[in-house]
Amino acid sequence: MMQTMRVAVVAAFAFAAGFAASHLSAPARADTPAPAPAVTPHYYPDLANLAPPPGKPMVVASAAGASVAYLVGSLPSHTHPVANEFQYVIAGRGTEQFGDCRVAIKPGTFLVIPHGYGHAGMKLAPGSEPLRVLAIKSPPDTRNGPPAPIICQR
Repeated sequence: MMQTMRVAVVAAFAFAAGFAASHLSAPARADTPAPAPAVTPHYYPDLANLAPPPGKPMVVASAAGASVAYLVGSLPSHTHPVANEFQYVIAGRGTEQFGDCRVAIKPGTFLVIPHGYGHAGMKLAPGSEPLRVLAIKSPPDTRNGPPAPIICQR
Protein backbone atom coordinates (compact mmCIF):
# COMPACT_ATOMS: atom_id res chain seq x y z
CA MET A 1 0.00 0.00 0.00
CA MET A 2 2.82 2.41 0.93
CA GLN A 3 4.66 1.62 -2.37
CA THR A 4 1.49 2.38 -4.39
CA MET A 5 1.09 5.68 -2.54
CA ARG A 6 4.72 6.67 -3.32
CA VAL A 7 4.28 5.88 -7.02
CA ALA A 8 1.06 7.93 -7.11
CA VAL A 9 2.73 10.93 -5.42
CA VAL A 10 5.76 10.81 -7.76
CA ALA A 11 3.48 10.49 -10.82
CA ALA A 12 1.33 13.43 -9.65
CA PHE A 13 4.46 15.54 -9.03
CA ALA A 14 5.88 14.70 -12.48
CA PHE A 15 2.55 15.55 -14.14
CA ALA A 16 2.32 18.87 -12.27
CA ALA A 17 5.92 19.78 -13.19
CA GLY A 18 5.33 18.97 -16.87
CA PHE A 19 2.06 20.91 -16.92
CA ALA A 20 3.68 23.94 -15.29
CA ALA A 21 6.66 23.87 -17.66
CA SER A 22 4.51 23.67 -20.76
CA HIS A 23 1.64 25.98 -19.79
CA LEU A 24 2.95 28.50 -17.29
CA SER A 25 6.37 29.44 -18.70
CA ALA A 26 6.90 32.27 -21.21
CA PRO A 27 7.33 31.18 -24.83
CA ALA A 28 10.89 31.10 -26.15
CA ARG A 29 11.89 34.08 -28.27
CA ALA A 30 14.69 34.34 -30.82
CA ASP A 31 17.41 36.93 -30.23
CA THR A 32 17.10 38.06 -33.84
CA PRO A 33 14.06 38.28 -36.07
CA ALA A 34 13.37 35.33 -38.36
CA PRO A 35 14.73 35.76 -41.90
CA ALA A 36 12.35 36.58 -44.69
CA PRO A 37 11.02 33.54 -46.57
CA ALA A 38 13.05 32.46 -49.59
CA VAL A 39 11.81 33.73 -52.94
CA THR A 40 12.47 31.74 -56.09
CA PRO A 41 13.33 33.52 -59.33
CA HIS A 42 10.97 31.31 -61.32
CA TYR A 43 7.94 29.19 -60.65
CA TYR A 44 7.74 25.89 -62.50
CA PRO A 45 4.41 24.18 -61.81
CA ASP A 46 5.50 20.83 -63.24
CA LEU A 47 9.12 19.72 -63.59
CA ALA A 48 8.01 17.01 -66.03
CA ASN A 49 7.23 19.78 -68.55
CA LEU A 50 10.78 21.16 -68.40
CA ALA A 51 13.19 19.90 -71.02
CA PRO A 52 16.78 20.72 -70.06
CA PRO A 53 19.33 19.34 -72.52
CA PRO A 54 20.51 15.88 -71.35
CA GLY A 55 23.41 16.21 -68.94
CA LYS A 56 22.97 19.99 -68.53
CA PRO A 57 21.49 20.97 -65.15
CA MET A 58 18.84 23.72 -65.30
CA VAL A 59 18.77 26.05 -62.27
CA VAL A 60 15.13 26.29 -61.20
CA ALA A 61 15.59 28.29 -57.97
CA SER A 62 18.32 30.12 -56.12
CA ALA A 63 18.77 32.18 -53.00
CA ALA A 64 21.74 33.60 -51.10
CA GLY A 65 22.55 30.24 -49.46
CA ALA A 66 21.54 27.58 -51.98
CA SER A 67 20.58 26.74 -55.54
CA VAL A 68 18.29 24.04 -56.92
CA ALA A 69 18.95 22.47 -60.32
CA TYR A 70 16.91 19.99 -62.34
CA LEU A 71 18.89 17.38 -64.27
CA VAL A 72 17.77 14.88 -66.88
CA GLY A 73 20.39 12.28 -67.78
CA SER A 74 23.86 11.93 -66.30
CA LEU A 75 26.99 13.96 -65.74
CA PRO A 76 30.62 12.91 -65.92
CA SER A 77 32.39 12.35 -62.61
CA HIS A 78 33.15 15.64 -60.85
CA THR A 79 33.52 17.36 -57.46
CA HIS A 80 32.29 20.63 -55.98
CA PRO A 81 35.14 22.38 -54.18
CA VAL A 82 32.87 24.40 -51.87
CA ALA A 83 29.24 23.30 -52.31
CA ASN A 84 27.62 20.41 -50.47
CA GLU A 85 25.10 18.69 -52.77
CA PHE A 86 21.82 17.01 -51.90
CA GLN A 87 20.26 14.94 -54.69
CA TYR A 88 16.70 13.66 -54.83
CA VAL A 89 15.92 11.09 -57.53
CA ILE A 90 12.52 11.75 -59.13
CA ALA A 91 12.62 9.11 -61.87
CA GLY A 92 14.93 6.48 -63.32
CA ARG A 93 16.79 3.55 -61.81
CA GLY A 94 20.44 2.61 -61.87
CA THR A 95 23.62 3.38 -59.97
CA GLU A 96 25.73 6.42 -59.16
CA GLN A 97 29.47 6.44 -58.54
CA PHE A 98 30.74 7.73 -55.17
CA GLY A 99 34.51 7.66 -54.92
CA ASP A 100 35.40 3.98 -55.45
CA CYS A 101 31.92 2.52 -54.95
CA ARG A 102 28.57 2.47 -56.72
CA VAL A 103 25.24 2.94 -54.95
CA ALA A 104 21.81 1.97 -56.23
CA ILE A 105 19.47 4.86 -57.05
CA LYS A 106 15.73 4.82 -57.74
CA PRO A 107 12.80 7.23 -57.35
CA GLY A 108 12.78 8.51 -53.78
CA THR A 109 16.53 8.06 -53.20
CA PHE A 110 18.04 11.02 -51.32
CA LEU A 111 21.82 11.43 -51.48
CA VAL A 112 24.02 13.72 -49.38
CA ILE A 113 27.33 14.54 -51.07
CA PRO A 114 29.90 16.54 -49.04
CA HIS A 115 31.96 19.17 -50.88
CA GLY A 116 35.14 17.86 -52.45
CA TYR A 117 33.72 14.32 -52.81
CA GLY A 118 33.87 12.82 -56.33
CA HIS A 119 30.50 11.65 -57.66
CA ALA A 120 28.34 11.01 -60.76
CA GLY A 121 29.00 8.61 -63.62
CA MET A 122 25.37 7.53 -63.30
CA LYS A 123 24.44 4.35 -65.14
CA LEU A 124 20.83 3.52 -65.96
CA ALA A 125 19.45 0.08 -65.26
CA PRO A 126 18.33 -1.83 -68.39
CA GLY A 127 14.84 -0.69 -69.43
CA SER A 128 14.80 2.29 -67.03
CA GLU A 129 13.16 5.56 -67.93
CA PRO A 130 15.54 8.57 -68.11
CA LEU A 131 17.12 9.67 -64.87
CA ARG A 132 15.54 12.85 -63.41
CA VAL A 133 17.19 14.44 -60.38
CA LEU A 134 16.78 17.56 -58.23
CA ALA A 135 20.19 18.74 -57.00
CA ILE A 136 20.35 21.25 -54.17
CA LYS A 137 23.75 22.89 -53.63
CA SER A 138 24.70 24.92 -50.59
CA PRO A 139 26.35 27.31 -50.94
CA PRO A 140 25.28 27.75 -54.56
CA ASP A 141 27.67 26.40 -57.16
CA THR A 142 28.89 29.44 -59.09
CA ARG A 143 31.21 27.78 -61.60
CA ASN A 144 28.82 28.87 -64.36
CA GLY A 145 28.50 32.40 -62.97
CA PRO A 146 26.48 33.74 -60.06
CA PRO A 147 22.91 32.56 -59.45
CA ALA A 148 20.17 34.43 -61.28
CA PRO A 149 18.87 37.51 -59.46
CA ILE A 150 15.83 36.95 -57.28
CA ILE A 151 12.69 38.46 -58.78
CA CYS A 152 9.21 38.16 -57.37
CA GLN A 153 6.70 36.77 -59.86
CA ARG A 154 3.00 37.03 -59.06
